[in-house]
Amino acid sequence: MDARKRQVYKQVDSLAPKRLLSQILLLQLVYYFIGGVLISFYYIVSGNPFSIYVIFSWEPVRMDTTIGWTLALLWLLDTFFSVLAMTIIVGRSKLALDFTLTLHGINIIVSWLVSGQFPSSILWWGLQGLSILLMVSLGTWTSQWRELRTTFFDLESPSSNSSRPTNNDYELVDNPSTSNHNNPAQASNETQN
Repeated sequence: MDARKRQVYKQVDSLAPKRLLSQILLLQLVYYFIGGVLISFYYIVSGNPFSIYVIFSWEPVRMDTTIGWTLALLWLLDTFFSVLAMTIIVGRSKLALDFTLTLHGINIIVSWLVSGQFPSSILWWGLQGLSILLMVSLGTWTSQWRELRTTFFDLESPSSNSSRPTNNDYELVDNPSTSNHNNPAQASNETQN
């Protein structure tokens, strides 16, 4: 199978429903796991009693308490780790928006079901919006970097890959369109000198 057919097969395989569903579930688990680790660490260090409810509910993320602001910052930090996870798990820049919106859509539904009411915290909604913006932009950028690094960012030495041209393989030649021979007046002046 030649390289082109393998590339087409790889693209079709990456859009298979089972694969997409497993990537969505894995990304969601990583999102909640990292959030859980960060939040539980904060609660242990601060001496506050930890509950799993804090991870899945929107209610603790409030503007009137220090804990609410701290939780918002921890969820924002979780966004950066989730970008790395999305780059590794999904790895396609075209899917960054889809996976980000799916992740946050599921998060809204989970938060709604756990707390028993639709989220009404301005800080929580602002956090979701900022998290979506960061995940889409950074996820697209990191995925593009990962997709293109073998093309543009490969740091192999030229001697290890003989098929890649080196600077010594090129010769500088005059470009006929920029030489003076196209302009008869300049060419005649050069011959007279």
